Amino acid sequence: MKNLIVFSFLYFLIFSGKFCSAQNSYGGTIKKGNEAYKNKDFKKAEKLYKESTEKKDNPEEAKFNLGDALYKQKKYNESAQLFREIAENTKDKELKSNSWHNYGNALLQDKKYEESIEAYKKSLRLNPEEKKSRYNLSYALEKLKQQKQEQKKDKNKKDDKKQNQDKKEQQQNSDKNKDNKDKDKNQEQQAQQNKGKMSKEEAEQLLNAIANKEKELNEKMKKKKAFTGKAQVEKDW
Repeated sequence: MKNLIVFSFLYFLIFSGKFCSAQNSYGGTIKKGNEAYKNKDFKKAEKLYKESTEKKDNPEEAKFNLGDALYKQKKYNESAQLFREIAENTKDKELKSNSWHNYGNALLQDKKYEESIEAYKKSLRLNPEEKKSRYNLSYALEKLKQQKQEQKKDKNKKDDKKQNQDKKEQQQNSDKNKDNKDKDKNQEQQAQQNKGKMSKEEAEQLLNAIANKEKELNEKMKKKKAFTGKAQVEKDW
């Protein structure tokens, strides 16, 4: 299949482009798009491939290369959608295998490692001898392993942080309860010390009450003396 651009991972995310060969050749917009792609003018290539899909020169190849041009512009989600659409609908075994392979690449860039692994497996079922798909599968498996380890570390960090926060809150509550107990104890001790004592006002009130009592008592005594004194007898003439 001429005019079909296939890319693959090489040595940790370094890519190389490659044209597939076939019996038939297609000119026009796809060819111009391929030239733009080779010149790394991916935006122009995208435009030309889209025009080719509209003209229906070769929709599958145009879509495939459009997916590549989108991928090179880091439009991974759009790229993945095109490759999956081709892989699920084409009857061409080689194109299907290459589409699953590139679909896996787009997913891998979005860190969707489990889905990319399944895509590479589908590619290899169609073409078991494809070394690039096997390499990418191994790479995706390693990235998935690293991702799970990082997620586990993050979870442990969150758990440790929560435990430390809980311990801090418990200590704060304990200190608060201790402070409250000490405060209550101090208040109780103060109350005991003040027990039996009277305030200045209470003392003045008590003294005034005693003075009033003494005054009333004196008044009563005076009246009693006056009553018990000698009576004056008047003569009865």
